[in-house]
Amino acid sequence: MQLTGLDDNEFVSVLRFASCRDFLEARVRALPRGGLRKLAVELRVSASYVSQMIRGKKPVTPERAILIARFLGLDPVETRSLVLLAEMESAGNPVLRDHFARELSELRKGAQAPGEKFQQPLSAGQEAQYYSHWYYSATLLALSIPTLQTPGKLAARLGLSLDLVERVLEFLTEAGLCRREGGRYLIQARYSMLGKSSSMIDRHLLNWRAIAMEHLPVSRENDLFFSLPMVTDRETAHEIRGALISAIQGIRDRLEQSESRSLFCLNMDWLEVRPSK
Repeated sequence: MQLTGLDDNEFVSVLRFASCRDFLEARVRALPRGGLRKLAVELRVSASYVSQMIRGKKPVTPERAILIARFLGLDPVETRSLVLLAEMESAGNPVLRDHFARELSELRKGAQAPGEKFQQPLSAGQEAQYYSHWYYSATLLALSIPTLQTPGKLAARLGLSLDLVERVLEFLTEAGLCRREGGRYLIQARYSMLGKSSSMIDRHLLNWRAIAMEHLPVSRENDLFFSLPMVTDRETAHEIRGALISAIQGIRDRLEQSESRSLFCLNMDWLEVRPSK
């Protein structure tokens, strides 16, 4: 997923992304017309190959990351950041991936302006733990609400035990996602947003759908649950999918302008009904 609601320069900064694919998708969108083909020429591949990299179907190797950085005119810090992302994604084992993740984290901390929050790359083990249960991402999100920055308040709001919340906060702190100041916890960095090619995407989706299912029997007036099985043609189906994507982008734009007051969740599915195998 990509960041929205930012001006062009902020939007395309590689320091704000947790994967090569997401950065490349955002940057290509910001290029002038014909930019994708020019990038393909620079990489000595076809335009369709670049499109496959954007969709996560083809890897962004460290060698290609260097060429992409040169084509985009990235500064030395952003160039190194992009190469490290590529090295993380092409690492042959978790130990090597964690090594590059730590180097990238240190690089971004050095480049971070006071008060600015970048996406924080997680090691393989940290990523697996973060997406293992809904309450990790829920706790991190809730920390942006000033009235929920203590373990007791978080436990009461999320319906979790105090012991569990304290363990979650300890993990988030060790992962560099939040920091403790006195008795309060503050967000240190944005959580890593998942792209379509992430191995954790299924777990993340199932986590939040489980929360929605728990709320169904006791839904409140402002909750919204909607299901519309339908029969239509493929052209209309394509238009509906596009409208949903536009709605999601509009929601993300609006969120960038809103204040952090309460925690909500939006789940959305669009699929053709067919055998899953």
